[in-house]
Amino acid sequence: ISEFRSYPSIWKIGYAFLVIILTIPLVLLVLFALGMLKDLGGLVFVIFLLSCGLYGPYDLYREVNEAVFISRFAQSNDLLFIKDSIQPDYPGSLFRLNTHVPFAIRSKDSQFYELGYLRPLFSKRRSNSTKTYTYLRLKLPYSLPHIIIRKQRGGSILPWQINDLSKFHFEGEFGTIYDTLVTTGYERDALYIFTPDVIERFIDVAKDFECEIVNDEFYLYTTNKV
Repeated sequence: ISEFRSYPSIWKIGYAFLVIILTIPLVLLVLFALGMLKDLGGLVFVIFLLSCGLYGPYDLYREVNEAVFISRFAQSNDLLFIKDSIQPDYPGSLFRLNTHVPFAIRSKDSQFYELGYLRPLFSKRRSNSTKTYTYLRLKLPYSLPHIIIRKQRGGSILPWQINDLSKFHFEGEFGTIYDTLVTTGYERDALYIFTPDVIERFIDVAKDFECEIVNDEFYLYTTNKV
């Protein structure tokens, strides 16, 4: 997919033009501050403000280019491109916490999957510096009990307590890495779903992810941008 990594020239020109417009008043501000400030600390503060003022447009520039890249990738692979989905009606726990999906791609065939970014809704600014999660959403052939697999260390992004869920402990290495929450009364079903071969595969391939099963939907979450 290297052909999609080059940024369109129009965005480069637009960003350069925007920087020039913003730089002029910022430079005037610095020159004015140099005449007014006598201490080094004040000068450092002004330079800090200058840096922040230039970072904002650059961050917006990166965000726009990312949307272009994902859109082109989806088009070339016959995928559906989704942009700015506010609080999508998904049953996953993270989607019930006032969330915003800036970008996502979704399959069009019967083997459904959706891959996208997830951010808190309170962040109205489209910024790469805002905390961003990646989610993978799959459809299962039938409904299963609600199950959450969350990391014990490193800061889990999934909630620790949910009504009607009880903690279940898996033996072995899996039980030392992850906490498991299962719908109360269905603890034994978790053993039939997360069999030893599934657990081994999960540790080997998806160790950076957390997992959730809700009805007939399967989610993988990670704090890394994919």
